Amino acid sequence: MTPLTRSYSRARGFLCSCFSVLAVASVLLSCEAADAPRDTSPPAITGDQWPHWAGDAGNQRFAPLDQINAKNFDQLQVAWSWTSPDFAWKKELMKQANGRRYYLLIDNFQTTPLLIDGVLYGQTPLSQVFALKADSGEELWVYNPKIPLTHFVGDLDAPNIGAPKSRGVAYAVIKGRPTIFSAAFDAYLIAIDANSGQPIPGFGDTGRVDLLEGLRHSPVRRGVDYFQSSPPVLVNDVIVVGGSVIDLTSTLKNVPGDVRGYDATTGKLVWTFHPIPIEGEAFTETWENESWRLAGASNAWGPMAVDPDLGLVYVVTSTPSSDYYGGHRLGDNVYAESIVALDAATGRVAWHFQLVRHGLWDYDPAAPPVLADLVIDGRERKIVAQLSKQGFVFVFDRMTGEPIWPIEDRPVPPSDIEGERAAATQPFPVKPPPYDVQGTFEKDLIDFTPELNAEARKVFSQFKTGPLFTPPSTKGTLTLPGAGGGANWPGGSLDPSTGVLFVTSVTSPSVYAVQPDASGATEFDFIMAGVEPFITSQGLPIFKPPWSRITAIDLIQGKILWHAANGAGPRDHAQLRDLDLPWLGSSGRGGALATSSLVLVTEGGRVWHPQLGGVGLTAFDKSTGERIGHYELPANARGVPMSYMQGDRQFIAVAVGTRKSAPQIVALALPD
Repeated sequence: MTPLTRSYSRARGFLCSCFSVLAVASVLLSCEAADAPRDTSPPAITGDQWPHWAGDAGNQRFAPLDQINAKNFDQLQVAWSWTSPDFAWKKELMKQANGRRYYLLIDNFQTTPLLIDGVLYGQTPLSQVFALKADSGEELWVYNPKIPLTHFVGDLDAPNIGAPKSRGVAYAVIKGRPTIFSAAFDAYLIAIDANSGQPIPGFGDTGRVDLLEGLRHSPVRRGVDYFQSSPPVLVNDVIVVGGSVIDLTSTLKNVPGDVRGYDATTGKLVWTFHPIPIEGEAFTETWENESWRLAGASNAWGPMAVDPDLGLVYVVTSTPSSDYYGGHRLGDNVYAESIVALDAATGRVAWHFQLVRHGLWDYDPAAPPVLADLVIDGRERKIVAQLSKQGFVFVFDRMTGEPIWPIEDRPVPPSDIEGERAAATQPFPVKPPPYDVQGTFEKDLIDFTPELNAEARKVFSQFKTGPLFTPPSTKGTLTLPGAGGGANWPGGSLDPSTGVLFVTSVTSPSVYAVQPDASGATEFDFIMAGVEPFITSQGLPIFKPPWSRITAIDLIQGKILWHAANGAGPRDHAQLRDLDLPWLGSSGRGGALATSSLVLVTEGGRVWHPQLGGVGLTAFDKSTGERIGHYELPANARGVPMSYMQGDRQFIAVAVGTRKSAPQIVALALPD
């Protein structure tokens, strides 16, 4: 199997490999020819800078700090907190509802702030960009794009639930001006002066670029069919954006998830990459019956990674619409559900690898690619590690796309849905091993007591079950990992000194059921009959714990070092309270942050039982997985934490949210 393409074309794979080498060589030569580094590069990550969403451009999410350590973690306290302005702005938005009741959720506060020269920059779910003093949380400015209510909930005559989100912003110095780039929820790319908090007039139209312009299969509903949730990335003088597409749609002709690069100074479009190819481009034959003309999604909604020296941006793409039925798009569907390395200057594909062929499970690789320079088998390798929802870590040479360890094509179950044709094989990395449970089997059902095991078996018997990649069915296919993963957008955290990647994941199944569209309400032969998460018996998950975990993976040797449960879980459940159980894991995957001394993990999401008192931040020993301590946060941890120094004090900042009060940024530190 070639490292860059799938088995359908060895010849094309060879040609693509050659192009990859030439493309990377061209980038390297252009770097050598440059007279001086451009001023667009953010400062490097240090103890007092956090210039990218995940710390550095390669998403390592590592803070080289050790003031907070195993000896004093239990002394942490809230140093300051900042209340999001979304709560007040939501009240203004609801005045547009004309007396109707609408649900607009603002507690999904997923931002991880940047830290630049003593100032934290982030973005709220309602796309308000903020600047805070890093030592005190004092608000310096807030920019409110004033997105109307219809862009969050759709047509006001058809009430919907709006759940906007934003994971952060990007920073660069453009022609001497410190600039914040915001991908607003309603599909505008905005350039904001980092000092004043005001849009920069020379960028696009009065400081913003309309990301709906140029989309195929328009018109679409702004903020509903197409929206932004992850931060853009900057590569030299090009700002790159993906986008989120509503993929459960009633029409065949959905919005393709094009990735685009814009001039960081003017906002002019520089290039477009088509994850669903257009006429004349490579791999249209993998979309049979010219389904590329109609298919949508395959968008890059998760965070990206950048290698500024190579001039490459690493993009991961999602499942084509509709997520669980592909009879209308037979074939492997390249470049869907792939990692793609793009030349940031031109948008050309340097290399790619398809992680899931003809996706039917919503296994879009949402986690950001992680870049590192490691010595593997005695060779210095520039790698990219890609976590997947299905519980794999795919590791490649990030220059060429060559797998660091073999990736095998293995047979997987066929589909029994009329008109559907699941891929006969899927890629399985030989190393590292999977970091979470794969497939649904009776041996993995809970067995705390014989009674609980019997009830779990009864629930289990209601569904079609089997190994990883068992397709959806009319009966309902019980699948592990489920649609949420495994790993998801929080990704992992890498200690570059050891090559150990820390991954948060959940053991949470989904039921994939499809049925014929007898009503003719859609253009599909089969439609989703249900995707049900959190399959339980007596309020307990039917599969064995831990239900949320942190895993340490050695990327130098390709092996798992340890697992640990993340969160106490429902140990006080009536069926469990007398069993003296260890931590079982909560229902949220959380996010990981590695420091020089600890790995810090949020529980995230909701908890299994309200008596647990909310969610928190747990410190683990990086070498052993031993639990060092646990700090109870004031609300659910929605964002992934970051850490930094200001003066002589180390802070840990994390976004938290609740539906009963305004979301916050909370900064923890040792007593002053």
